[in-house]
Amino acid sequence: MKNLAIFLFIVTVCCSCSNGKNPEGYGDSEAAKWLRMAAEDGVVYAQYYYAECCLDGDGTKVDAAEAVKYLRSAAGAGCHQAMFLLGKCYRDGRGVKPSEKEARKYFEAAAKKGNADAKAALLAMERAARAQKR
Repeated sequence: MKNLAIFLFIVTVCCSCSNGKNPEGYGDSEAAKWLRMAAEDGVVYAQYYYAECCLDGDGTKVDAAEAVKYLRSAAGAGCHQAMFLLGKCYRDGRGVKPSEKEARKYFEAAAKKGNADAKAALLAMERAARAQKR
């Protein structure tokens, strides 16, 4: 229950920051701090959102390797958004050595859970592979 309360607080802060309606004065770095705490505590969606912060530098320094660590954990717990984002990291070589095989693995896992972006990424990979054969 503590994890859920922390996560809900973080979501509220993040949403209010992104909408410019944050009367308490919390900023991105404060939200990222709390998000990381929840991620470390095993809150799956906090792991995903904190990984996004690490990739984009929102409230924390850009750290793709740190993002990949949390994406692996969230993807392992079944978070299709994390699976998709981890696939992108492997495709683009962000925080990991580029690997089309690993990218495809995570895109396929996310697509099986209904992730439309992963389906589109797989289609793009297939088109690129066909174009190379020509």
